[in-house]
Amino acid sequence: SSVLSADLDAFTRATRVLRWVARSLSLNISSTGDQDAVSVLRRGNGRCSGLANATVALLRAAGFEARTVSGLLVSDDRVVPHRWLECLLPGAGWVPTDPTIGFWVVTPRHLVFSDTVTDLPVVEMVSPPEDPPHYPVIDGVPTRPDLGSELVCRVVNPCGGRLVAVLRGDSGVELRTELEKEGRFSGLFPGRWRLEVRRDSDVVLRQTLDLGNGEHYSVAVRIDDEDCVRLMGRDRVRRVK
Repeated sequence: SSVLSADLDAFTRATRVLRWVARSLSLNISSTGDQDAVSVLRRGNGRCSGLANATVALLRAAGFEARTVSGLLVSDDRVVPHRWLECLLPGAGWVPTDPTIGFWVVTPRHLVFSDTVTDLPVVEMVSPPEDPPHYPVIDGVPTRPDLGSELVCRVVNPCGGRLVAVLRGDSGVELRTELEKEGRFSGLFPGRWRLEVRRDSDVVLRQTLDLGNGEHYSVAVRIDDEDCVRLMGRDRVRRVK
């Protein structure tokens, strides 16, 4: 009850379960103990299979449908058996997450396979992998938003000087983009963000925004003759998948 409350949306509630797992359970690849959910929760650590089993059990206890996924994790020089999980989120379907990596994060190196595999296949990397996407970091853990929030900052009357929009989240994430006519921030983690508009080295606008999951937020600003940026209006739209 200290982790979840009835007024939270499904994505936030599920993320809090994952956050509790990240804070309370640790990966121990040398663990020889049982990897069922109860044993891992009592011990406080487990292999990838144990962390997946424990996370699935906690998500189910919180009212979600969840299931483990068995497969392979591919590195540059080897292939290892691995286990992660999927959680059914309203409007998003079965969303994968690997508790050994982050919240709602898997990579192209996660290959879904079968529980019955006994011989590992030979996997050849035919091209160098791309850099992993940049995910917001929440409590030190990479986190992928479900739908994500989007913020567009528009300048009504562009003028001289270099305008930059800087967006900071409560988790310490800082994003920035130059403003000519507009700047766009996409895939934002829902929550409170602080927007600054800078002209050259001066901060000319500060605004606090509460972004909901899957929302598009538009901010229009105008620069007057005294080089002061005025907030002209805000518009919030719920995006539909």
